[in-house]
Order: sequence, then C-alpha cells, then structure tokens
Amino acid sequence: MAAVLAAPKEVLAAADPEPDGLMWVLSGSARAKTLTSIDLSSGKVLASLGVSRAAGSLAASSTGLLAVGLATATAGAVELLNVTTGAEQGFVPVGAPVRSLAFGADGTTLYVLDGDAASTSVTVVDSVSDRILATFGQPHDAVGIVADPSQRSVWTLDRSGVVEQTSTSTGRPTSVFPTGGPGLAITESPSGGLLYVLEGGSSVSRIAVVSTAKDSVERVLPAAARSVGLAVSPSGGMLYDLVGAPGYGNIQEIPVRTNAS
Repeated sequence: MAAVLAAPKEVLAAADPEPDGLMWVLSGSARAKTLTSIDLSSGKVLASLGVSRAAGSLAASSTGLLAVGLATATAGAVELLNVTTGAEQGFVPVGAPVRSLAFGADGTTLYVLDGDAASTSVTVVDSVSDRILATFGQPHDAVGIVADPSQRSVWTLDRSGVVEQTSTSTGRPTSVFPTGGPGLAITESPSGGLLYVLEGGSSVSRIAVVSTAKDSVERVLPAAARSVGLAVSPSGGMLYDLVGAPGYGNIQEIPVRTNAS
C-alpha cells in the first residue's frame, strides 16, 4: 500500500481520478449527500457541493462531465454536472433506481445499471444529447458495471461475485464467470485486460484481479474493512480502495501492475 488519504465520513462512491490527480468522492447519509473534490497528491479538499439525497453512484468522463446516479424507492435518473464548476448540464430519467455508472472511452456514452424488484437493465445514454440509445437486460442482482475500452461490451458484477460480459450491439451475454466472493463493486484498467472486483462484507474484504482474456482470477489483493468501492488511476498503475463508515472515511492507494500476467 502506498498511502492512506483522508476522505469524508460515510463515503459511498468515487469517480476515477482525472489526469491532474483530482478525484470526486460522493459521501453522506439518507439525510444529506455531498460531492467532494480531493487532490490525491496532497490529500487536500478543493471543492465541496451538495447533491440530491437520492445520489448513490458516480462516474467522470474524459470530456469534463460528472454523472451522478440517483435512486429513490421507485425511480432513477442521471444528473450530468460540469466536472469543473459542478453546474448541471443535463438530466436523464431511466427506468429504475440507478445502481452503478460507467462512461465509455469516447467520453460521451454513459452506461447506466438500473434495477428494481421487477428487473435490472443497462441503459445506454448519449450524454451530449441526453438521449437513451439502447436498453438491455442484466442479472437481477447486478451491482456494478464497467465498459470495455472498445465499447463493444460491458461487464457487470452481481452480489454473488459472478461477472457477466454482455455485447453492446446485441444485448446478449458472451461470457459468465465467478470470482469467488460476495460482489460489492467493479472497475477496470484504462487500457483493458484487467478487471478489479471488490468482494466481501463490512469486516473482511478483498480485491480479485481478473484477466478478461482468460475469464479467470489471476491474483487476490487485500482490501480494508468497510470498503465500499474502487477507482483506478489514468495510467492504470494505482488502484484506490474507498472506505466508508458512519464515523470515518478514507482512500487507500494500492500500486498494481498495468497488464495481465
């Protein structure tokens, strides 16, 4: 582990850091939610702004957008913010409460994992026009999503730790494989080839490093208790383990290899 940086208590999610080393972190409770911008090189808080109490997930694009996933008991939507100013630039209702978000490598296509008691889907959104481009089904208990750099497929993680790869052109699964433990969150190396799957519960957590070429776990990294999510640096060389609890929060840096073995 390289370092542990302070973060707001009750961390819920974070976007992958920007090239300048700034990371947006979502934190809070059912009473109030906040977005905080943290300089990872110094650990300093640079900005903070309130967001909807329904906010639960976060993703940043290469084109300067911050997507906030909203989830009430019955409805979901995505709020699009300017990553520099925090000003709202778009709002897209989706079919169910949002569970996870991922931007494609093009910086404009947003993949939204949303679900309720009836069904779970991926909703594909054009963040420039705020249009829904496509929708396709996913396993009912899916909790996280990432998009392949080619944007030909997405990977979703379910609560049992199973990863499913789905073609974005057909909406059909192309591979399904277990990673070994209860699934909490998923991210991937920027260049592709590796998935990082956060598994576990409140007391014990681990990170399964998955080769997408082999559909198998290559190695396992320790994760902190109370881990809630993962983010990865633009170079792919640093993984960020997000820790959130009612009384504290932090960001734990984990150096990683940038290619599969």
